[in-house]
Amino acid sequence: MCYMTFKSPVAKIEFQVFGLLGKLVTGPWMHKFYTSHESEISHVDGIGLVRDVVSVAKDFASKPEDALTTTVNFFGDQLPNDDATLKSLQESPCDAELFGKMMKASLLKMVEVLERQYERYFGIDVSEVLRAETESARCHNIDAETVMGMFSAAKDHAPNATMSFMSASIRARKNKVVEYLDNLHQKFKSGILVLFKR
Repeated sequence: MCYMTFKSPVAKIEFQVFGLLGKLVTGPWMHKFYTSHESEISHVDGIGLVRDVVSVAKDFASKPEDALTTTVNFFGDQLPNDDATLKSLQESPCDAELFGKMMKASLLKMVEVLERQYERYFGIDVSEVLRAETESARCHNIDAETVMGMFSAAKDHAPNATMSFMSASIRARKNKVVEYLDNLHQKFKSGILVLFKR
């Protein structure tokens, strides 16, 4: 019975719409923003990119069928020619009218969420001072997500451990303090440990 549900026209269109959004927006979004610290874009430039994505999403919402023929993603990057999944997703939908409604609704909801989340940022006048002040700001929260994951794992591993112990353990791993101390020459290591004991 479940298999037959996936074969229904509604399910097929849903998969097609969400698959296309993955190829056109969410996949490129992750690639663009969730990068290493060395290759990431500045926080200010990231705001401009999001503003551009919102504009592109509005354009596609007015003509949802364009998602079936576009050769670039919402960031303006060329889509790969050899992506068999993308080619399959861009085939004519089994119900063109339903596809248009679902794609439009999904894009407009995405626009609504992005505009709500970035409302304060979109109104900011970008100056060189602001650019300099935000230069070290990351465009994503992956570091916070990592720490939360480490905390959950620590709590599962040692449910009776205190918050202070888990906090110190996570800080030591994130800051690589233990690794640093382990790699020090014994003479320097002894000196540092004496300082900590005071």
